[in-house]
Amino acid sequence: MKYKKYLQKFLDKQFKSDLEEFFGKSSYVTISNMTYIRSKNSYLISVNLYLNEPEKIDLLFPSALEM
Repeated sequence: MKYKKYLQKFLDKQFKSDLEEFFGKSSYVTISNMTYIRSKNSYLISVNLYLNEPEKIDLLFPSALEM
């Protein structure tokens, strides 16, 4: 799906500095699945977060993942 590729590029550019600050220098997000929900007229997007410095997540766990 081409929307998945465009959204991935947007996330990489828009949130690169936030990801590096919260989770380490080489941390990144990948989109694993996009599903359209007709009843809500919206998309459900599943992502994977790959961490470079997992020890940082202990301090920021609830709030950083909501980003």
